[in-house]
Amino acid sequence: MSNTMSNMNRFHPRTGRRPLPLPRRRGVALVIVLLLLAVISMILATVLTLSALDRRAAARHWPTAEAYWLAESGLERAAARLARDPTYRGETWQPTAAELGAPDNEATVEIHVAPQGAAGRYTVHIQADCPRDAARRARIEKNVTIDRRQLSGAQQ
Repeated sequence: MSNTMSNMNRFHPRTGRRPLPLPRRRGVALVIVLLLLAVISMILATVLTLSALDRRAAARHWPTAEAYWLAESGLERAAARLARDPTYRGETWQPTAAELGAPDNEATVEIHVAPQGAAGRYTVHIQADCPRDAARRARIEKNVTIDRRQLSGAQQ
């Protein structure tokens, strides 16, 4: 009887045919998981590489941006001084790292003011270097004509 039962298990009950052998799938799940891990690892490596490149690009661009804003600040500084004192001819302004809010960074802003022929008009030349270290220095220069009569607070 056990022999009959084992023969019955070998044939399909409705069709009476022998079932097709199942393909061996040992290790398929492991291969799929390993492939997924490889793809995820490549994506993460790409994201980390791009992040590092962005950080380096920002670090290279930072001195230029800082020098630009220091030049703008130098113009504002010159305009404010000219509004108070028409004999102002410029200065060398050296903001410290603490004033800039960046450790190990100092800058130099050269401000030169020259009167023009017309009364109350001045040519202002600004040169901003950031940082002072020559190897990483970015330099921005600006030339502007300022009419002292248009400055707020100027005493006529």
